[in-house]
This record gives sequence, C-alpha cells and structure tokens, in this order.
Amino acid sequence: MLFIAFLNLYGCVEEFQAESIAFESILVVEAMLTDEFKKHEIILSTTTPIENDSIAPERGASVSITDSNQRQYLFEEIEDGKYVSIEEFNAEDGVDYQLDITTADGRSYQSNEKRITATGQVDEVTARRVVNENGTDGVEILATGSGNGEGPFFFRYEFEETYQVIAPFATSRIDLVIVSENPPVLETVPKMQEERVCYSSGVSNSIILSSTNNLIGDGVTNTPVHFIPNDNPILRFRYSILVKQFVQSREIQAFYETLSTISDLDNLFAQIQPGFVEGNISSTSDPNQKVLGFFEVASVSSKRIFFNYRDIFPDVDFPRYFEDCVFREFPIMPVGEEFEELKVLLGLGYRLVAINEGFFNNAVSYEIVSPACGNCNNLGTNVVPDFWEE
Repeated sequence: MLFIAFLNLYGCVEEFQAESIAFESILVVEAMLTDEFKKHEIILSTTTPIENDSIAPERGASVSITDSNQRQYLFEEIEDGKYVSIEEFNAEDGVDYQLDITTADGRSYQSNEKRITATGQVDEVTARRVVNENGTDGVEILATGSGNGEGPFFFRYEFEETYQVIAPFATSRIDLVIVSENPPVLETVPKMQEERVCYSSGVSNSIILSSTNNLIGDGVTNTPVHFIPNDNPILRFRYSILVKQFVQSREIQAFYETLSTISDLDNLFAQIQPGFVEGNISSTSDPNQKVLGFFEVASVSSKRIFFNYRDIFPDVDFPRYFEDCVFREFPIMPVGEEFEELKVLLGLGYRLVAINEGFFNNAVSYEIVSPACGNCNNLGTNVVPDFWEE
C-alpha cells in the first residue's frame, strides 16, 4: 500500500493542480518472502490518478516464485489483487528466489534473483511515556535489535497492535427483538454472543528503518517504532503490540529510504521532481514498461509485549470511549411513530440497556443505547486471540 501514491507525483508546475498531472498506469508489486514457514502473500495493483484515492487491484494474474533448486511455488488469488502461496514454505539460507508475474492481459514481469543476506533478532521491545516534539503526552514503542555475522546490518520494522474494546453499556444479558409488526409486539430473548469484551487490531502503515551503518557493533538500540497519544481510546484497556524486525539488503534499504522521502507529507508539494523509483522487478514483454515495487527476501524475528493504561499513565484520566453513547427510551408497548423509530434503531444495532420499572415494579419502558456502546462487536471481534495474556 505504501507504493501506490508515489507515481502520481509526475510533473512540477508553479501552481499545484491535481487534474494537470500526467498519469501513467503502472503495475505495483508488494512481494516479500521471509524465512517464516507459512503461506506467503503478494499484493498486485495498478496506480490510479492522484484525484482517485481508491486502490485498483490487479486481478487474474499468474504468480509464482522459483528457487535456484528449481522448486516452484504457485500462488492463487484469494481476493481481488491478493495472491497467496498454495503451499507453506520458507526462504532458506544460500538459496536464490525469483518472482514471476503474468497479468490477465498477457504482460509478463520478473524480478532479479534474491536471497537472505543476513539474519538477526529483536532483542527487546519496550514501552515508555514520552512527550513528543509536538508536545503530546503519549507512549512510545521502541525496538532494540541485532544482526548475526558481519555487518553492517539493515533493519526494517513493522508492527501489529491488538487492544481490548470493552463496551461500557453491554450490561444486559438479554436482547430486545420485534416478533410482530402488526400488531407491534416486542420480546426479550437471551443474548447469543459475547458483546461486552472484544479485541481489535491494526497494522503499521509507515516505513520504519534503522541500520548499524556508521555504528560500532552489530545492533541498534531503542529504534522508535510507534507513538500513541495518551488520549487514544485504543489504550483505554489492555494493549499489545507485536514488533517484527526484517534484516534486509543494502539495496532494498535504499529503495525504502527513497520511498520514505517521497512519501513524507512535508515533501508532497515540494518543487522537486521525484522521478521514478526503480525497484528490482522489470517487464519481460516490454522493456519500456515501468514497474513499481521490490521483491524482497529477508529474515524476520518478532517480539510481543502487553501493558495496561495505568502501567504507563498512573496519573492521567483514562481516554474517552471510541464514541459518544446515545440513549433512547421507548414505552413497553410502543405504537405508531414510536414503534417505527424503535424498529429502525434496533435494525441499526442499538442494544437494550435496561427495563425501567414504575409503581409496583411494573415495567414501563425500554432503554436502548447506540451500537458500539452496547455491543463491542461493532468495533472488533469477541474471539479472544490465541496469543492474548491478561
């Protein structure tokens, strides 16, 4: 996803006008093979005009990786533009790998042969409270990593974050349902799923690089990986982050450095012609055809940490929930416009909070709350991740 925006920056003009920029449709390849034994994934798309913020997946392509031992690994398209290897495999030391792509309209592409250049490990991941350069109080995630053998070593980091979502008003164990519209009849039924505690996840979307170049030793210390302001609701309850470290070649490090420079928002409208960012994939059917992307073969290691809000911010109020909660109250036997409104809100996912009582403990009204406040599944999944620790 990081590659797509860069080729929309052709042409420098005195006054920026998106519609005046020349557009060229180019294949975008996101392909990484690691030493993890798994089904590997390749993403294919094409560039779109700068005024179009959607992604155009490249559908119906034939994709394969062949190694220097003449083993071929085929990929299948599991969703538009997303290709996954049919079998599990991993990159091995001393073996070269080459990517081949043939699009549905017959265009063919091939990468240079690549191999693992070095291995390494994430030695430590830490979370510390900092005030960043913008004066924002938050938590910074830092990675310390090292390489094996002779350096220099070039590292790239990605992360996957997972956090609890606890719906503040998912207290009722019953749901309110409509069993008849004419005449209007409501009924309470037991809930069939967990709606209070859920889990949501996100992944990094920036380029995070580090290296031992010009350093003494074979590792890097406290590389900033992620910063989260203390008022971000993802920190409200328990939080976990998995940091992945890729040990890659000098060549691909330079490629990512160029992408990072061009993608810097501060440079987006700079009067500098960025040109074309050349990778290691080329067209075998048309030498003049451009390709954006890099076929990467790298070793990877990872480490996960957990923390609670009070572990980092013992003296700060908890962040607000993800959204403001909206409550509505309806009589036990609504009719007319009230019934129609209740039907609409229940259809939108509003949840029962309470059955209010009047004199002699007679139920007089239903109180409902907006979807995310009464059902955490609107913001995540109630399936507990296999790795989760309390």
